[in-house]
Amino acid sequence: MLAPKGGQSPDEPRDWMSRARTAWTGIAKMLGDLAPKGLYARALIIIIAPIVLLESVVAFEVACALVDKFGGDSLPEMRARYELYLKMAGDR
Repeated sequence: MLAPKGGQSPDEPRDWMSRARTAWTGIAKMLGDLAPKGLYARALIIIIAPIVLLESVVAFEVACALVDKFGGDSLPEMRARYELYLKMAGDR
């Protein structure tokens, strides 16, 4: 254990942790007060939140795949390459 610095009591780290714990408890209580209380509302959150998260992950991965396939420095450049790809695919 490190020796306390000048003017610092050995109990100060505990005081800091106690203040942090108190602050965290207050934040948790506030979030708990904001959370819906009814079973139906909570069920909606439990079902909808993962779907929204999954949707954003899928959208990000699709965007990454499009950049890999039709990469460019700008969206107009990517769009031009995409339209050329569609034209070439239609000619087959």
